Parts: sequence; C-alpha cells; structure tokens
Amino acid sequence: MTSVCGQQNKGDSLKTELSIASEGHKIGILLQLSQYFINVNVDTAMAYGERAMHLAEESKIPIDLARANSQLARIKLITAAYDDALDHLLKAENILMEQDPVDRNELLRVYSNLGSIYERQDELKKSLPYFERAIALLDQLDREANAKTPSPLHAPLLNNMANTLIKMGDTAKAILCHKKGLQYAMAAHDYFHAGNLLNNLGKLYLEQNKIAEAYLHLHQGRVLRKQNQDDRGLASSCRNLALYFMKQQNADSAKHYIAQSIKLYNQIGEMTEPLSGVYMILSEVYLTEKKYDSALISYKLHVVYKDSIYSGDKFKDIARVEAKYEMIKKAQQEKAIQESKEIKTILFICALVAGLIILLLFFAVQRFRSKNQKLQYEQLKLREEKLLTEQQHLQLELDYKRKDIAAQMLFLLKKDELIHKISERIGSVKDEVPSEVQPKLQRITKELHGISKRNDGSWQEFELRFKEVHQDFYAHLEAQFPELTPKERRLCALLKLNMTTKEISSITHQSTRSLEVARTRLRKKLNLTNSEIGLVDFLSKY
Repeated sequence: MTSVCGQQNKGDSLKTELSIASEGHKIGILLQLSQYFINVNVDTAMAYGERAMHLAEESKIPIDLARANSQLARIKLITAAYDDALDHLLKAENILMEQDPVDRNELLRVYSNLGSIYERQDELKKSLPYFERAIALLDQLDREANAKTPSPLHAPLLNNMANTLIKMGDTAKAILCHKKGLQYAMAAHDYFHAGNLLNNLGKLYLEQNKIAEAYLHLHQGRVLRKQNQDDRGLASSCRNLALYFMKQQNADSAKHYIAQSIKLYNQIGEMTEPLSGVYMILSEVYLTEKKYDSALISYKLHVVYKDSIYSGDKFKDIARVEAKYEMIKKAQQEKAIQESKEIKTILFICALVAGLIILLLFFAVQRFRSKNQKLQYEQLKLREEKLLTEQQHLQLELDYKRKDIAAQMLFLLKKDELIHKISERIGSVKDEVPSEVQPKLQRITKELHGISKRNDGSWQEFELRFKEVHQDFYAHLEAQFPELTPKERRLCALLKLNMTTKEISSITHQSTRSLEVARTRLRKKLNLTNSEIGLVDFLSKY
C-alpha cells in the first residue's frame, strides 16, 4: 500500500511541477510523466510523449529531440508498433552520434531498445550485439564514475538480453542472465524490474516443469508488481499464474487469474497481442473442463484479437506510406512556389501515381485479409468438427459402460437363479435317495446357499463399474443424506438402474415384503414420505 501511494504521489507531484514549470523545463517533466504512465495507461503515456516531442521540435535542441524520440519508441515497442519504434530509435541514434560529446546514458537506452525491437521481430543476430554493446557501455560508465554500487540499468538490460537468448535456444544462459539481473535489481531496490525478472524466471521454470520454483517466482513477481502499481506487469503475472494453475489442473484458480489479467489489460488500453494469448489460455482451460461451447467462444476471441493485430499492422504500413508521401508532397509544394509550371505538372503526376500506389496497396491488403479470415473460419470449423467427434466418442463409451453394468446384473440374476433351481432339485429328490446319501445332499444344499449369499466380490465389481458411469452419484447422495446405511446406498444404486423389486429381491436375497419395508424407510430418509415423487425419478437427478 505504501508503494502504491508513493507512485500516486509521484504522478501528482510531476503534474504540479508541469503546471508551474518554465518552457525550458517542460520537456523533461513531460518525459517523466510519460515514463510514469507507461505501465498504468499507454494512451496517457503516449499523449505526454507526443507533447514532449512537439516542444522538442519547436525548441530544436538535439538532446531533447533524441530523448523524446527514445521515449516514443518505448511506447511503440509496448504496443507492438515495431516499425514506428525503430524509426524513432534510429532518429535518436543519429542525433546522439552527431553530438560532441555524445550523451552516453541516452545512447545506452537507445541500444537497449534497439535490441528489444529486433528481438520482438525475431532478428536475433541483430538483437544480441545491441544488448552486448549496451552492457559494455554501462560497465564503462560504472568504471569511470567509480560507482560503489552497479547502475540500476543492469537489471532491465540483462532481462531483455535473456529474452533474446531464450529465442536462440540458450535457456541455461538466459536463466543465468535473469538471476544476475535479479541480484542487481534487489541490490538497487529496483522492485519494478525485480518483478519483471521474477515473472520471467517463473515462466522459464514452468516451461521446464519445475513447478515449485515456478510458483515461487511467479507469486513473488506478482506481489512486487502489485505493490509498485505496475498494472501492465501485473496483468502479465496473472496470465502466467493462470498457465501455472492450468498445468496443475486447477481450472478455477486459472480462470480467476485470467479474469484479472483481462481486466488489467483492458484498463491499460491498446494491448491486443497479450489479450489474444490470454483468451487462448482460457480456451484451453475450458477444454480441460470439457466445456466445449465456452472453449470455442474463447478461441474465437483469441482469433479476433490476433486478427486485429494483423490488420492493425497492415493499415499502419499504409498510413506510414501516406505520411511519408505527405511529407514529400509538402516539401515539393514549398519548392514549387519558386519554380516553373512544368515542375508543378510533374508534382501533380507524382501525386496521382502515389495515390494509385496507395489505392493498389489498400486493395491488396483487403484481399489478403479476406483470405486470412477465410482460413481462420475453416480452422474454426475443423476444430468444431473435432470437438463434436470427441463428444460422440464419449457418448459411445458411456453407453458401453451402461450396457456392461446391465450385463453384470444379468449375470448375477442368472447365477442366483441357477443355484436356486439346483437347490430345489436336490430338495425334491432328497427323500428318494438312501438315508446315508441324504447328509451329503444336505451339505451340498447348504454350500449352494452359502455361495448364493457370498456375493461380496460381485458387488464390489458392480459398484466399481457403476461408479465409472455415475461418478458423482455416491458422493452427492452421501453429502445430502449422510445418515444412509451401506445397504440403503446399495439399494439406491439398484433403483438408479431402474431395476424392479423382483430383480432386486433376487440379487439381495430379500423377500418382497422386506424390500417394501426397506423402500418405505428409504423414502423417509430421503424426505419423500409425503411426496408423490417416485424413488426412481428422485434418484435419477443424482
């Protein structure tokens, strides 16, 4: 709570400073506000960054222009607008390299962000050298300053470098980078980056099925991010905790963290890429619960967000072409004021050609998007057919088990009926045989009765098969009516199978009268004494 209040006070303090600051100091405060809101609300962070850029362009101070471009690049990186981010960073790098002396601290941030952009675009051979260059520059700055403690920038640099190493397949080295970065962050009391590193370590351990280590790091990362009011980081932690609980087959906890993650991403603003991943996790959770309709809905949302990322990127490309064309057009129009009508004619032709190119690009993108949507629809259709096949398979398996139980009961009936007939035949001829044989017949009859009564093995097998089909029957019955005896629960199972009194009597060796009394007692325990509901109908609900 103290950390959250501190964060809020920092934001309010910066706003107050901005309201009273001179024009020369506003750019720095705007950039601080943009950085403050980058993990709270991306749109607000972008607004402050663009205000800073506008003032920097008016002042034409190189270092302010470089810093404004660098900050806008960070925001574009978060919103997955990688081409825009790269443009801003390359501008910042060019401005910085033209200065004498070079602002190495700002150059360090540019190198770090360039490494992150190339990592996101999977250009790993470009990404890793930028991170290595940034770390070398940071070490140099620490040595020159004779710093007693390492710079806090070590933590985010090592974290981002580890992401590149993961994609390159060097997981062991990535874990070492994360651990080293975590040590730097904790030593510098940099709990923001400590939260990032804990979250990334937890995710790596989860992928390696190191469950205990995964939960420990994910949980600690979530706590730190919550304390620091890092909503974007907290949303990522919740998403990874959902993955953890899905692996643990704890669907309720997984859905709880998914709901928190979705809520946080929606509060932050433009976060279509992570939302697509969260809905994919939710779809998989519903599949484990066999909630196929909910799984399909979640998967469709995943596709919608994924498609919006693709569409957004393509239209950004068109917008970028238009923006560059407008800049060229503006420059040519300014020049055309002092030139001849022939140049104006050429400019008009260029404008017409550029317009046609833009139009062709637009139609090409629309056509490609239409094909992509058709492909997504076909994939969804195939998934629906697969789910339907699985449902039919489960239904067939259930029907088979029901028939198996019926066959088991029929076997019990036939066995007892055969024993009973043999006993009757022996009894009918007992008086006709010599007296010395009669005791033997008497013992045989007694043994047959004993076999008929010793059905415990058959009952155990019956109950095992019964539970396979009606898994929660006994559990629900005992939870609502704990006073039922084992014989009464067994009677409930036979009634659940819709067996007649005569069939139950043959199996349990009870008289019809005894069974009627048992049924009356059972109705009383089930609170059906004054009800017209039959036992079979009542038990069919369980």
